Amino acid sequence: MKTLKPSGSLVFLAPRKGVSILNATLLWLSAGVLLAEPTLIFSDDFNREEVSSEREEVGNGWTTNTQRRAPGKRQAVLKDGALLLATDPAAKHVVVAFHETSFSDGILELRFLRPADGTLGVAFSDPECKNVHAGHLLVLRLLPDSLTLTDLKTGSADLNILAKLKEGKRDAELDALLKAKTKSFPLLLTANQWHVLRLQVVGQTMTAFVDDAEVGSITSPGVGHPHKRVLEISNNKPVRIDDVKIWNLP
Repeated sequence: MKTLKPSGSLVFLAPRKGVSILNATLLWLSAGVLLAEPTLIFSDDFNREEVSSEREEVGNGWTTNTQRRAPGKRQAVLKDGALLLATDPAAKHVVVAFHETSFSDGILELRFLRPADGTLGVAFSDPECKNVHAGHLLVLRLLPDSLTLTDLKTGSADLNILAKLKEGKRDAELDALLKAKTKSFPLLLTANQWHVLRLQVVGQTMTAFVDDAEVGSITSPGVGHPHKRVLEISNNKPVRIDDVKIWNLP
């Protein structure tokens, strides 16, 4: 493994076999001195019982869009020590699970199990950011054969850009801008098997890892938004989520 010389303040990830990405995360000063350890600010292993079997209430601060999109249904339930997200056929939108958080630079880690044709979306938003739709900042999407990273804030969620798209005012310049806001990487995973996803956000760069292997990264201004206030997890087919953790990188 090649060791990089520190240059300014940065986060250095050095994944290799037998060493977790998080444990290889070092913050350096320009002199090469270890600055700080990541701080765990949220974790959930879902090892608990639901308050009610009749209404959606998974606890520990989680909420969903079920009341608005599928009233009276249960799209998020605790099962076998994990969170099961399953969009109801009558729902007007895929199920989304929300949890408040607060960081600028950080690492998200979770385990997931999905079917072969299942997708998984992991996003961060800031409801206080009013110049983008629903406060959307960035999103990672796991598709059946690829992984995409997208800057939503300065891309398709920007209200000015969104208005142009709705009005059909799409041209070559706008297409080029939107294309630059997304990167896609081929990725084939074994279905119906647990995998570990990590998303690192540092400055304007976000990097995705699956099962301790780097998949890809994107650098774009919207990623550097200083306040990631809400974690959002969504899917199209039933997916299980477990061991969600968020670290703040000082």
